[in-house]
Amino acid sequence: MREIAKQQSFQEKISDKIKESIGDLITDEDLKPLIESSIKSLLLEKRKVPRNSGYGTDTTPALLDEILRPHLDTQLRILAEEYFTANPKVLREAIDKVLGDGILTAIHRVIESRMYGPIERLSQEIENTFVRKDSLSL
Repeated sequence: MREIAKQQSFQEKISDKIKESIGDLITDEDLKPLIESSIKSLLLEKRKVPRNSGYGTDTTPALLDEILRPHLDTQLRILAEEYFTANPKVLREAIDKVLGDGILTAIHRVIESRMYGPIERLSQEIENTFVRKDSLSL
C-alpha cells in the first residue's frame, strides 16, 4: 500500500526546521540556565494538578519531596532512634523543656482568659466615670 503524504503548511515546515537545528542555534552557555531552571521547576517547585472532578487544580508537593520523603522518613526514624537510644538524657531534657514550656503557656493562657473579662469591665467603668465627669463639667 502506498502511504499518503500529508502536505505540510509553511508553519509546520518552519517548526520542523527549528526542531532539527535547535542544537546549532543555542550555545551551551545559553542552554545551561534553561536546563537548570527546568530541573528546578520540575523537581523543587510545588505542582498544580487537575482535580479529579475536572474543576480547578490542587497543589501537590514538589516531585523530589514526593519521591524522597518515604525513604528519608524511614532513614530519619532509624537515625533518631539510634541517637536517642545512645543519648537518653538529651531526649529526657527535650521532653521536660517542651512539657515545661507547654504547661507555663497553658497556665498563662488560663490566667489571661480568666482576667480578661474583669479587666475589661474595670476599664469600661473607669472610662465611663471619667467621660461622665467630663460631660458634667461642660
